[in-house]
Amino acid sequence: MPTIPVHRSPSSSTSSPPDGQAEMAVHYPISKFATEPQFLGHLYDCAPELLKAGDLARRFAALIRGDDDAGLDQWIEDATDSELASLAAGIGRDIAAVRAAITQPWSTSPVEGQINRLKTIKRQMYGRSGYPLLRNRMLAAA
Repeated sequence: MPTIPVHRSPSSSTSSPPDGQAEMAVHYPISKFATEPQFLGHLYDCAPELLKAGDLARRFAALIRGDDDAGLDQWIEDATDSELASLAAGIGRDIAAVRAAITQPWSTSPVEGQINRLKTIKRQMYGRSGYPLLRNRMLAAA
């Protein structure tokens, strides 16, 4: 009999699945559940919209990871009448930026990482001291 993954504490393995069954089906590829067909069959019987949402999420992730935006319009059309309608509407409003993100080789990820690190240090320092100590901590971290 297949076992259903259970919630593990944060100190356990980082590859543990999310708490909710719906999240597991959307966030983890179907291949991870190859030994759990009864579980997925029951889950999709109870909430058939999850099957479509999971498929759309995997298709969108593949679009973003690739360098061809040819399937983007079809994805937006398919997602419009699903659980991802709000995401599809947002992407449709800023379609030029999404196309550029898919097709252009540039990324702001390194800069975003530095900004996130500096904001974390700033939050840690909140209320502790003045600007000189904050400046020194940021320079030491850089």
